[in-house]
Amino acid sequence: MKMTQSLIFKVFALCALAVFCSCSMGAGPSSKALEIERVSVKDQALAEVEATPLEFVIKFQNDSAVWQRAKSFFSLYLEEEAVPGSRDKENHICSGSQRNPAYRYCIKRAPEKGGMRYQVKCLPLSSKAQPDFAERNARNLARFLRDGTLEVSLLER
Repeated sequence: MKMTQSLIFKVFALCALAVFCSCSMGAGPSSKALEIERVSVKDQALAEVEATPLEFVIKFQNDSAVWQRAKSFFSLYLEEEAVPGSRDKENHICSGSQRNPAYRYCIKRAPEKGGMRYQVKCLPLSSKAQPDFAERNARNLARFLRDGTLEVSLLER
């Protein structure tokens, strides 16, 4: 079994090398070389954050963990407790007690067929706060809610 796996790996490696060489060496001036794109970790994270929707549906069985993650964002990152965003205290929370905040975050959830629909907003409050950064902050928070990944280096305060 090990011999077969080793042989398969060697054949695969040789084929990959042959394809790479034929792509990168070209047969003349009209052939294209293999193009390589270098992307930094920060650029990759930014692309993922910007691709995250601000509204999404979470299955009912995952809702409790996601809502707890929402509350932890306020306490861990903003260092404040979430406050009710409306009369619906159980399904709408916002930031609010921070001194001189540049941005205000709000998270709403509502039941629908198949799960809970989440809506994330980040609003610029001060003159130094930029709308583009507010949207990126909201998308970063939405990504954190959906999969637990928060890119702290991209959050503007």
